[in-house]
Amino acid sequence: IKNVLTSYAAGERLCGSMRAVARELALDRSVLHRHFPELVRQIARLGQQERLDAAVAREIERRDRILACALRIVQMLLAQDIYPSWRRIESILRDQYQVIITRRDNSLLRRAQIQGGVLPKRTEKAAEARRVMNSSR
Repeated sequence: IKNVLTSYAAGERLCGSMRAVARELALDRSVLHRHFPELVRQIARLGQQERLDAAVAREIERRDRILACALRIVQMLLAQDIYPSWRRIESILRDQYQVIITRRDNSLLRRAQIQGGVLPKRTEKAAEARRVMNSSR
């Protein structure tokens, strides 16, 4: 048992969780913790890190997928002479791609608009207002 726990603690085997290790050994977690507390803590830390790494990888994959889909949508809308507003992009992502956009994803939609060649409407109006202000001086 100690050799198996040591191999998990050394990172030689992926553990996922202490529960999975205990199930593989056909022992209760409390028994393992009672007899090998340091190894169990180390395995638990490694399992937590593995789960965190997997979650980060899933989030990166999700964001890449959203950006790629949003860019395709922007190009499609521009080809149809439709302004690709944030709301249009979001509704198409939701309806056609079954992707839910959260607040933290807004920057991805904006990046897709910029990469697709969309200039912000506010910038054009602001530039015109500055020209008017400068010409009146």
